[in-house]
Amino acid sequence: MLFSLSPNIHGIERTKKWHEDASFWTSFICSARNSRSFGIYQIYTNYSYRLREFVKRFTPNLYMDCQSLLYLRTYKIYSRDYADGIFIIRQTRYPRTSKRAVIENSIRLKVPAEVSGSAGSHFIDTPAVTVILIDSEESLVGFLNHVVPEEWNNTMKFLIIMITDNNDSTQVENPKHVADNILKRLWRERQILNVIFVAPFTTFESCAFTYNPISSFAGQDITGEIEIFKFESSDKAATTMAKIYARNLNNLHGYPLKVGMFERIPTSLRLVDKVDHGFLHCKKTIIFTGIDGLMLDTVAEAMNFTTVIYRPTDGIEFGYQMQNGTYVGTLGDIVSKKIDVSFNAMFIKKYGNDPNAIKFSSYVAFDKLCLVVPKASKIPQWLRIFQSFTPTLWLYLGIVQIVCGATWYIIQRRDRPSEINFLVVLLDTTLLFAGAPRHLPLITSGRILIGSLLLLSVTITGIFNGSLYKSFSTDSYYKDIDELKDVDESGLQIGTGSPNLRDMFGCDNDSEIMVNLRKKFSVIPSSDIPAIERTAYFRNFSAVDRENDLLLRLNTKYIDRDGNHMLHIVSECPRTYSLGYAGHRNSIFFDRMNVIISRTMEAGLTNYWYAWTIDNYLQKNSTRQFIRTQQKFVGFHLYDVQTSFFILAFGLFLSLLVFIGEHVVERRVEIYFKMRQWSCSVFNIPSGTERRTYA
Repeated sequence: MLFSLSPNIHGIERTKKWHEDASFWTSFICSARNSRSFGIYQIYTNYSYRLREFVKRFTPNLYMDCQSLLYLRTYKIYSRDYADGIFIIRQTRYPRTSKRAVIENSIRLKVPAEVSGSAGSHFIDTPAVTVILIDSEESLVGFLNHVVPEEWNNTMKFLIIMITDNNDSTQVENPKHVADNILKRLWRERQILNVIFVAPFTTFESCAFTYNPISSFAGQDITGEIEIFKFESSDKAATTMAKIYARNLNNLHGYPLKVGMFERIPTSLRLVDKVDHGFLHCKKTIIFTGIDGLMLDTVAEAMNFTTVIYRPTDGIEFGYQMQNGTYVGTLGDIVSKKIDVSFNAMFIKKYGNDPNAIKFSSYVAFDKLCLVVPKASKIPQWLRIFQSFTPTLWLYLGIVQIVCGATWYIIQRRDRPSEINFLVVLLDTTLLFAGAPRHLPLITSGRILIGSLLLLSVTITGIFNGSLYKSFSTDSYYKDIDELKDVDESGLQIGTGSPNLRDMFGCDNDSEIMVNLRKKFSVIPSSDIPAIERTAYFRNFSAVDRENDLLLRLNTKYIDRDGNHMLHIVSECPRTYSLGYAGHRNSIFFDRMNVIISRTMEAGLTNYWYAWTIDNYLQKNSTRQFIRTQQKFVGFHLYDVQTSFFILAFGLFLSLLVFIGEHVVERRVEIYFKMRQWSCSVFNIPSGTERRTYA
C-alpha cells in the first residue's frame, strides 16, 4: 500500500497528529495479521524530519500492539548526474540490544556494484503485510529500477506510505497520479496486485487507492483503472482494506488471458483447421478438446475470461532450460511472460536450475513415465510344436514314458522271457501314448497298465492338439522385456526428445541397474529420427514416454499389416508424476484456477473426459485400422504345416540312414562268414560257429 502523508501541522498539534496517524495505521496493520512477522521498507531520497518522526512513532507502536517480529530495512537513494541514473549505497547495522525485536538493516547499495549475500536471508516467514515508507515517487522508482527483493511475490500484501515535504506540492496535490504510476508498474513488472496507496495528510486523507487491471479494456489493449475507497475510522479502514486484499478473481469480465496451447494427442485435440499465433478464443467456442482443451473451456467459463491462444514461439512444445540458462519452448514463453499460463499439462517437477521459475496449478491427472521397447520376435512355426509344453513338462513326459516302458517290459518278460526286447517294448509304449496300441495284452496287470496309459494319452493328446491349433492360427512371441533389469541386459540404448527427462532414473540412485541405464540414456535432437520411430522400425532402440500416450499409440499407430503390435511397454516404470498447468511464478490467476480444477477433479470429470476423448478418437480411426487388420478365411498353406513335413523328412532321412547301415552291416557279416568257411575248408579247421540269420 502506498500512503502519502503530507501533514501541515506545527508544534504540538503536528506531533499529536503524527501519534494519531501512527496509531491509526498500526491498528489497521494489526487487523490484517496472519503470520508472525511484518516487513518494513524505508526508502527515501532526502531523510526529512517528517519521515523520521513518523518512523520513530510508527515502528514501536507496531511492535507493541501487534506483538510480532518486525524486519526494518532502510534504503537511501542518491540522485546523481551520471549515465547510470539513480545510485543506491549499502551499509548494514544490527540491533544493539536483544530486548528489541526490530531488526534494523540500514542498507546503502551502490549499483552496479555486486551485492553479496541474500537480502531476504533474515526473513523467517512471509510477512503478513509489507509496509513501504517513501518520501517521494522518485525514491520508489529508483528502488524498483535497481533493487527488487526476491521475497516479493504476488501473494503478499503491500502497504505503501508516502510522506512528502511541504515544498513538494505536486505530489501532495495529485496522489492519484503517483498511485497510478507506481501501482501500474508493480502490476506490469511483477503482477503484484494486493497494493494500497493512501494519502491521509492531503485532501485525500480518508481515501485509499488501489489498481484493478481487469476493470476496463478494449480488445487486447488493457489499461485498467485506479479505484478509490473512502473510510473514516481505523475499523472501517481495516474492513475496507480486508475486502481489497481478499478481492478474488471470480469474474475477469472478459479479460483476454494469454494461453499457451499446442495440439497433442490425446490431451489437446484441435477442432478447427488452423490455430494462428495470437488466435482469439471467443467465449462459448471450443477450439481444443481432450482433458486440456475441455479444462481450459471450463476454467474460462467459470472465471469469465477470453482465451488468446499462443503457440510456442520457437516451435518447441514443452521446452527446457539450455546450458546458458535460457528457457526455450513453452517454458521460455512462460518465463519471459509472453503467455500467462500454459494449458498443456506437464509433469509437476523441477525444470532447470531455478525451482521457483515456474509455478504449477493443482494436479489434473497422474501418469507414469515408462520405457517402450521393440515387441519380442515371433516364434518360428517349426519351433512352436516344442513351445506347446514347458521344458519341465517335456522332461516329465519323457520320464513317464521310460518308466511305463520299463514296467511294461517287466510284465511281458515274466510270461515270455526269451521273446521280449526292451526297444520293442519302448516302441509299443510310445504307440500307446499316441493312442494306437500295436496289440492288447492277455493278462490283467497288463490290461490295467494299458488302460491307464490310454487315459493319459487321451488327455495329453487333446491338450497337445489344442496347442497345435492355437500355434497354427495365432502368432506366438518370445518373452517380452518387462523389467528394468531386462532392459539393462538387452543392451538397447534409451532415447528421448526431451532434456527434462534426464533425471528419470534418479540422480542419487547408485544401484547397478540405475547407473547402467543412466549411461545408456541420451537426448535425440529434434532434427533426427524420433526415438519411438527407431524403436518401432529399426528395433535397436528403446524410447521414453507417458504410459497413457503409449497405450494409445500402440493401438492406433504402431501396428503391422497383420494387426500385431510393434512395440511393448515395460511393466516396471521408473517414475510416476502428477500433471498440472504451468505459469509464471508471479501469476495471480492460479488461486482461482486451482479451486475450479480441484472441483473438476473431485467430480470425476477429468476421467470422464479422457475416456470420452479416447473413445471418439478410436472411432474416427477405427475404419482404417479395421480395413488393415481384418482377416478373411483362408486355407492352410504349406508354410502353416511345415512342421509336419519337417518331421516326416527327418523320419525318412533317419530311416534311410538306418537302412544303409543295415545293408552295410549285413554285407560285411556275409563276407565275414564266407571268408571264415573258406579258411576252415582249406585248413580243415572246424568252425564250431553257425551263421546267424538276422531278420
